[in-house]
Amino acid sequence: MQKKDICILIAEDEPYTRDVLVHYIPWEQLGISQIWEAGNGQTALDLALQHKPDIVLSDIRMPKLNGIELAKAIRKEDKNCRFIFLSAYTDREYLKSAIQIRVVSYVEKPVNIPEIKQAVEVAVAEILAQREFLEMRRKEEESTSGEYADTDELLFVKNLSSESTPCINKAIDRILKNYSDEKLNISQLAGQLYLSSNYLSALFKKETGKTINQFITQVRIHHAKKYLKDNSLSLNAIALRTGYHDANYFSKVFKRETGITPKAFRENLP
Repeated sequence: MQKKDICILIAEDEPYTRDVLVHYIPWEQLGISQIWEAGNGQTALDLALQHKPDIVLSDIRMPKLNGIELAKAIRKEDKNCRFIFLSAYTDREYLKSAIQIRVVSYVEKPVNIPEIKQAVEVAVAEILAQREFLEMRRKEEESTSGEYADTDELLFVKNLSSESTPCINKAIDRILKNYSDEKLNISQLAGQLYLSSNYLSALFKKETGKTINQFITQVRIHHAKKYLKDNSLSLNAIALRTGYHDANYFSKVFKRETGITPKAFRENLP
């Protein structure tokens, strides 16, 4: 997917720093097609509501509205905007609120251009991933032959696709595609998404009401039920297909989740 039509708003009250951010970062190379700039939080909010930027790069401390207040106000109107905060070490108390507004990254002052570039690259990657994810889901919904059509987990994903952050959508997509991988876990997902395990776990739980492990198990058990309809498949084969290392462990998890053993489930199928 090409990097295009990605816009950024730069909110910084220090003229020199703002000039560096606007003119000394290779925005076009990073996939940014449009830049707006503001010298205080209120002007930034007015521009954001008018232009709906994909990314807001904002100082934490600004006149009229600080970075947290700005982000919360934008978030009410645009759930998909990404925020990158510029912060001094003494601004740490502000950052405690940042997880609630789903910040992509923090860059400490004085401004470090390579760090800014890296943070923007992560944000751009999230935007492209979200666009790709939503396009994929749109195509799946239009198709009657998709693997997940009319299943519980697809309904779950449909609800999330318009409400969740791109990284959570991406995590769900990876789980749906890789549930059979025994090594699939929080650390693996976090590494693929360039997030810490703790941050991804907290955000996933906050947005979905489920832990990552709970969702992985949900998807695996759903597919196990489908495989159990095929009498030619042994329990061990089904266990391996659903990410479990042996039939005994698979049976324990299946019973814990469904209240019945895989064997009993198979025997009671119509």
